[in-house]
Amino acid sequence: MDRRELGRKIDLILSQAHWLPLRSRPFEFYAATGSNTTLLSHILEREVAAPGEYELNGEQITLLLALNAQNPELLTDIEAILLDRLDDKTACMVGVTLLVLGRMETLGNLLTNATPGLQVRLWTAVETHLSMQPHTFSESDLFRLLDLSGQVRDTLKPLTSPLGKVDLGMLVGVSGSLIQVARELDDAITQVTNRITLVQYRRLRKELLEAENPALNTDKQDLTQKLGHLGFRSEIVDALGQVDKKLLSAVGPFDFKGCMDLLRTAFEEIVEASARKVATLRPRALPQGPRLNHFSPWREYLENEHVLTKDQGGMAQQLYNYLSNAGSHQLGAGPKEARLSKNMVIELGLMIVDQVAKL
Repeated sequence: MDRRELGRKIDLILSQAHWLPLRSRPFEFYAATGSNTTLLSHILEREVAAPGEYELNGEQITLLLALNAQNPELLTDIEAILLDRLDDKTACMVGVTLLVLGRMETLGNLLTNATPGLQVRLWTAVETHLSMQPHTFSESDLFRLLDLSGQVRDTLKPLTSPLGKVDLGMLVGVSGSLIQVARELDDAITQVTNRITLVQYRRLRKELLEAENPALNTDKQDLTQKLGHLGFRSEIVDALGQVDKKLLSAVGPFDFKGCMDLLRTAFEEIVEASARKVATLRPRALPQGPRLNHFSPWREYLENEHVLTKDQGGMAQQLYNYLSNAGSHQLGAGPKEARLSKNMVIELGLMIVDQVAKL
């Protein structure tokens, strides 16, 4: 697709953007999920939504995201065209789209350098997305927004301070409308910083009240160190780290299904790598044939070499079966099942690796 055709499609999508008053928030871009009972007014005034309570469903934003998904190599062109079409009517839509696409640097330039009226709408879009989908913001995103808010407020001080309103308005000829927009921009930034504080508080509360078992953290560290000491593939350690990241951002059954599938892969790799390590020390040949893509031959090998007892091997097989079923065939896994599975993979994985290390 050439740039002209891309621009034509984006123009068609943006042509359906609705004009939003300065004080309006673009809540029309979001919809409550089936299990959500949180009132929108509650979110509007003093709350941030929990992960999964609201989903992005604005049709035009969905189409822009689909256009990018179908043409990922054109992301830079899509971004440039969106910026070229930026106006009062499209600002909120463009702001949310840039956030979802992860273009924080581009959005940051707009938040600080666009005209004051556009800045109001863009900061409003950021505040709305913070309210509806706070889990999509990383800690670095939040700190970046706080830094940008400070930069903009420094430029607003002459227009928002009581003395500045009189001096600039009377002596320099600043119009009352510009001062009014400056006040609205300052209010929009205040809303964003308040939301950021609430999001950071919620995360700290979760960290302190729902902290993992210190003993489990120690076992995980022990497992990763022994995997490295025994020369196991670094991808196994990387997979365990990815599980933690996925669990933090998981909001729905598909996300937890992905966590379970990743845990299954990590556990399978630990058992296979353990069998291969033992084979370097024992005369028995490794499993051969088409079954190599499955778990049981490697588990059986460890049992036959008395690295695992029959009971330990049976427990490992049952865990693998559960992870395979939850990761490949079911959508019912939730946060509790995913955390429990992670704990079991760490503990059983450590048991197996300890047995190998003893050899």
